[in-house]
Amino acid sequence: MIKGSHYVFAILSAISFQTFALNFHYESDIPADNKPSAEYMKQRENLESNHLNVDKLTADNELVKKWEQGKQAEETKRYAERWQNNERFNYGINGGLNHGFNDSILRDIERANRIEQNGGMTRSNFFDRK
Repeated sequence: MIKGSHYVFAILSAISFQTFALNFHYESDIPADNKPSAEYMKQRENLESNHLNVDKLTADNELVKKWEQGKQAEETKRYAERWQNNERFNYGINGGLNHGFNDSILRDIERANRIEQNGGMTRSNFFDRK
């Protein structure tokens, strides 16, 4: 690449943006008394409520809300079904939700849970109670 071509590109870009810039300046003068013009007032009076049918907009919004809620409910139902199918598949393949635990570790965890549920009672101390 030619040395300094990056700078030439940046300068040409800046010049082209300035040439294509739009003029957003407001062309009319502000009235001295700060009142709207007669033409504006005439156009404003011609506006009727039928141009802005609020009842139709409200009804359309309600329909869209119902449609979105139905779509969300369908998505949630589909997601739950997929999750259940996936868990059934994993349970069948892995033999449970162990996901790589050793069977001895799972047995120890289950045994600790049973002892806790039985108030500390085990086979070895069953006859030692008072």
